[in-house]
Amino acid sequence: CTLSNIVIEPSVSETEQLYNGSYVVLCHGEDTFNTTWRGPDGNIIQNKYGRVHIEETMIEFEHHSLLVFQNVITADRGKYTCTSNVRGELQQASFTMSVVKRLYFNEPSRHQKLIEGHNMMVICDAHGDPTPNVTWYFNDYPLFKKRGGTKRFSQFHQGLQIRNVSLEDEGSYLCQALQTTLKSTFVEYLPIYVEVLYKPRWPQSWSSRDNEAYGYLGGTTNITCHAGGNPIPGYAWTKDNRTLDFSYAHVIQEEKRSILQVRLFHKRVLGKYECMADNRVGRIWKTFILREGRKPETPIRVRIAAVTGNTALVAIDASNERTAIGFRFEFVKVHTLDFSPAWIHPDYQDVPITDDRYMIVDLIPNTHYKLRVATKSIAGLSDFTEEIGFTTSKGPRLSTSFALIITSVILKKIFSTLHTNPTM
Repeated sequence: CTLSNIVIEPSVSETEQLYNGSYVVLCHGEDTFNTTWRGPDGNIIQNKYGRVHIEETMIEFEHHSLLVFQNVITADRGKYTCTSNVRGELQQASFTMSVVKRLYFNEPSRHQKLIEGHNMMVICDAHGDPTPNVTWYFNDYPLFKKRGGTKRFSQFHQGLQIRNVSLEDEGSYLCQALQTTLKSTFVEYLPIYVEVLYKPRWPQSWSSRDNEAYGYLGGTTNITCHAGGNPIPGYAWTKDNRTLDFSYAHVIQEEKRSILQVRLFHKRVLGKYECMADNRVGRIWKTFILREGRKPETPIRVRIAAVTGNTALVAIDASNERTAIGFRFEFVKVHTLDFSPAWIHPDYQDVPITDDRYMIVDLIPNTHYKLRVATKSIAGLSDFTEEIGFTTSKGPRLSTSFALIITSVILKKIFSTLHTNPTM
């Protein structure tokens, strides 16, 4: 801005500079003498070096006074005036500088964990000068509009507070920071995935019957304990609130469940077993009652009714075994049908009782198999039948879905027969 014969360059009355940036202003004119710069405090700037200083130079026989900001800070904002003696007359030129500290996120975290039932903060600490305005989005919708109110949500400078955190609060959040200055607008985004940690909980589908297990003397019973939770729970077993006796008990720990195998060598192993599921958020207990049941009878007259490239249809005569809930088919590949396998690690498929026809799927074409079958009840497995052999056909391998279609057709035929002959 030119007030007289002296000029400042850049020739602006107002300038906006970024915090920590550098800036140089020239003041010059014809026949200038004894040029000085005054800062916002009204004092003459006399430093010849340093962060803010004055440099004098001649350019084309004209005196130039340079006001140098090596790195701009917030305290530099304000009005600067260049004063010079021009032919015995004091003349001035001035400019006003504003300082913008560009917005940024302090220690941003894109994955944050909250605990169910607690009052917790989703951290988005946006800084800047001028102070930025923050808007929150949840799963791509403006948070406060989507939730229809702010009862559980409050916005603070350092983030978003959620009261009584629930699993519904898990998801993708977006923290949008908008900074508006006199001449510029800056916007930054911080995407945050919020994971909600919660104590273990039993499946909603679990009924009181699931707390009972049955076994027969001389057999082995599996008791399964599984719970949801984040982090995934760990499990511990006790009997009558005492440490397990591993002479008859064995625990199989899987990622999302724990299986207690109990060998029923004596009636004293019957009774209460406790399963504890815990993670760093909390723990829960469940009591199982192991009762004595009856060993089911071995299946009657098992035979191969038909085979394809990858399926075998097995016929089993109906029996009077009222405790039966299904069958276990164990099968192994053999080189010849007269070979008797060891049955150490057989493949197996469990099927529920439906009728007298059952399908084994996912077999390999043109392969010899040995098969044996046991009745399955809530108390365990019966003795297995004598092994029988069969060979799959040489045709192309059929899909599992095709095998299920065959099963469906058979069931429909049986249902149709029962419907048309109700006395059968």
